[in-house]
Amino acid sequence: MKAYVHKDGVNLGPYPVSQLKKYLEAKNFTGDDLACCDGVNWIKLSQVPGIAETLVPKKEQSTLNVYVHKDGVNLGPYPVSQLKKYLEAKNFTGDDLACCDGVNWIKLSQVPGIAETLVPKKEQSTLNVYVHKDGVNLGPYPVSQLKKYLEAKNFTGDDLACCDGVNWIKLSQVPGIAETL
Repeated sequence: MKAYVHKDGVNLGPYPVSQLKKYLEAKNFTGDDLACCDGVNWIKLSQVPGIAETLVPKKEQSTLNVYVHKDGVNLGPYPVSQLKKYLEAKNFTGDDLACCDGVNWIKLSQVPGIAETLVPKKEQSTLNVYVHKDGVNLGPYPVSQLKKYLEAKNFTGDDLACCDGVNWIKLSQVPGIAETL
């Protein structure tokens, strides 16, 4: 996937998600800059699939406190560990809106550390996953095959993956994959 970014009155790009992540880390862009992936709709860069986790450094994910917007009310903040329990109890869904940084609202399924909670362990062995690599959607692959591809360096944990037909997340966030990396 590639996206244009609107910055300082100019449309820039298109950039692949991997490049956008580097620009975000270098502070060339912010999550509030506008981005267009489909040639029509402009959204916050933080809402582009695969970008949200770039805005929260890995070392901060374990101490992340997240607000959840449910039924017209902002709830929280909750640590990720508590959100996982609420998701398992079906108090929240992956489609509920969440805010990790005090500014940007994303789907709860895109919050770092949450994706694996959304797929029950018994279903992980039958999970089929699409992978977005070099501008092409590949697959679907069973998790067992993805592990082999990761070990062979055909894919990386930063490649985008989709296991529910809707949400794109880092391959490293796919249930059953983290231990391979």
